Amino acid sequence: MENWGWHHGFTGGGMIMGLVWVVVLILAALLVFGLLRDRNERRNLPRSTPKQILEERYARGEIGREEFLEKLQDLDQ
Repeated sequence: MENWGWHHGFTGGGMIMGLVWVVVLILAALLVFGLLRDRNERRNLPRSTPKQILEERYARGEIGREEFLEKLQDLDQ
């Protein structure tokens, strides 16, 4: 009769394999909970308004003064 390597139950090698599976399951659970937490935190972040984005781009030097004022005027309309 074959027992597929489980003839020792949880003694010796079986005990080690059992612990390995417990560690793998715990790590998988931590990974899933961590990803879900990060996703929820990103979802709750305050959203920037178009004016704030424009001001940030101007502050970083991505756009010049004239373009900033033009776009600011467009947003106010």
